Amino acid sequence: EQHLSVRVDDEETETLLGDINKTIVSSSIFANKTVAVNSTTNPTIQGGEATDPQTRAQRNVVRKMMKHAWDGYAAHAWGKNEVRPVSKSGNSGTVFGSSDCGATIVDSMDTLYIMGLEKEFARGREWISTSLNLTKMSGHISVFETNIRYVGGLLTAFAFTGDEMFKTKAVEIVEKLLPAFATPTGVPWGNVNMQTGLVGKMDRMSVLSEFGTLHMEFSYL
Repeated sequence: EQHLSVRVDDEETETLLGDINKTIVSSSIFANKTVAVNSTTNPTIQGGEATDPQTRAQRNVVRKMMKHAWDGYAAHAWGKNEVRPVSKSGNSGTVFGSSDCGATIVDSMDTLYIMGLEKEFARGREWISTSLNLTKMSGHISVFETNIRYVGGLLTAFAFTGDEMFKTKAVEIVEKLLPAFATPTGVPWGNVNMQTGLVGKMDRMSVLSEFGTLHMEFSYL
């Protein structure tokens, strides 16, 4: 195996970190004053643990924060796209409209998996398997937002677990997005109707930073 690395001396480290508290950076990163640039070693998705006690404590706090946010959503807005934490209700004013399409569920699956929140992940998977259906969305929906939150979320879950259900659901959604690509240039319009596949006259525009990001999910799929 070949390994590329770059040397980082103490002065460069000081400059890079600036005023950031150095203790929040895992001591293992700069233990040998070497930063990996490219490695053939597979990344650790679950179960990785830092050797530094402070880093472990901070990670546990972040994990608790994630569980708190998930539990609040699950208790007050399950199946909705988002939760309103103050009123403890579903948010109907999202970019996906008032449809019950579980954007938060799909968007959270990779984080739940990485953090080892197995029960929460299993509940999310069950909902996706039985209830995820974007034809519930009315009006014209952002191709970009649908891609990064739904397609990206599902494909990441598939990449982590190998569960074909996630890939199948991603394909179903992408097929709903494909009519947006029926343009003179092949560059997709910004919005599409998930029920009819039509694009409104006001939606016939494309944003470079949006359609450029579609490349990763579509190429992987």
